[in-house]
Amino acid sequence: MKYFVILANVASIAGFGASLVTFSPPEDIHYKGLILIIVLLITVSFWLYFYFRPLNKLARNIDRRVDYTGKYLNTLGEDVDVLEGAAEIDTTTWDTLITLPPFEEPPKIVIINRNGIKNSKAPDILDVTTESFRMKISDSRQFGLWRWRARGKLLQLNEKHKPSKK
Repeated sequence: MKYFVILANVASIAGFGASLVTFSPPEDIHYKGLILIIVLLITVSFWLYFYFRPLNKLARNIDRRVDYTGKYLNTLGEDVDVLEGAAEIDTTTWDTLITLPPFEEPPKIVIINRNGIKNSKAPDILDVTTESFRMKISDSRQFGLWRWRARGKLLQLNEKHKPSKK
């Protein structure tokens, strides 16, 4: 899906270039045709780069910034809340506690990836409660920043007892 958005943006730029060539006076066609050819070459080289090197630095940057936090519907039509975040684990403590907003039941926790590093074993998920979970590493090569995703049903804020803003 993320590459579709990029493709749509690049295609719109190429379409703009094509419209410049189509609707310009005949004396400007050579100049604008050259711009169109350059845009098309850049587009083709961009997609060849992603095709032959799918785990390139740009793709990892895009993946790092994608956040699916929000409210979704499952196949039964029930609300499912999804939270994403990142946690740093170091070799001083070998684990970290992540606090969450309160869920009705302990959420399902998934480790998405380790930012910037591939082929590393994910940390163990321990002690999942309605408000927290613990990530623990067992190897010093696992230290660093890890992304996680929690999926479940969040408790709703009671509007009658909402804290006042001062």
